[in-house]
Amino acid sequence: MVRKGSHFTKRYETFIFESCKGSDMNRIAEQENLLLDSVWGIYHLYAKKLSTIDFFSKVKRMGMDEIALKKGKGDYVVILVDLDTHQVIDVLPSRLKDFLIEYFTNKGKAFCEQIEVFCSDMWTAYLETAKELFINATIVVDRFHYFSYLQDVIDKTRKKLRKSNPKQDLLKKTNRVAGAMDSF
Repeated sequence: MVRKGSHFTKRYETFIFESCKGSDMNRIAEQENLLLDSVWGIYHLYAKKLSTIDFFSKVKRMGMDEIALKKGKGDYVVILVDLDTHQVIDVLPSRLKDFLIEYFTNKGKAFCEQIEVFCSDMWTAYLETAKELFINATIVVDRFHYFSYLQDVIDKTRKKLRKSNPKQDLLKKTNRVAGAMDSF
């Protein structure tokens, strides 16, 4: 089906929009043999439609994590995700507790109370914000960060044991718990 005023099917426009999310628009235009203006037009049309959707009203299980915009520069943004739909529901410019408290408070008491599960890493600001505002939520540390932390503790303990018992054959040539974390 072709949208009125377009030369492309809705399915193809959706493909172009989704492709732009993880790539440079110039690259998409080149790959698809389209004018950059066409790619921009499709992207902005679909982005505008997304801006009218209320992603927050049905969120029950929410995840929060940060990404660095520039690796090694400490320039973080916070990503909020609906854990049921895997939909990004917002991108926030700060991961500081005061900002997060104000942001979620502005979403309203009803929103905060509808959150049943909150998942994040062990960043204190995330956990304290969740404890204060998401009063009905079970707070969960995501398994990647949990097992990463656990692996660090095991590794430090292993190194101490190896250092204090250099002749112990059992501790020789060990550097990780063999495959223990791989099954998770």
